[in-house]
Amino acid sequence: MIGGFPLAAINIVEVQRFSMFLPAPLIALVLFVILWLPGTQRLILEQKNL
Repeated sequence: MIGGFPLAAINIVEVQRFSMFLPAPLIALVLFVILWLPGTQRLILEQKNL
C-alpha cells in the first residue's frame, strides 16, 4: 500500500489517464479497514470459539 499510492499518483499525472497501479492498494486499504471494524473482529473471534 505504501508504494502503490505514490506510484499511481505519479503515473496518473504523467500519463493523464487512469493508472492500473491504483486498484490493488485501494482494495487492500478497504480490506484492511473492514478487518479492523469491531463487528468484523467479533465475528472472527466467534468463529474461533466454535
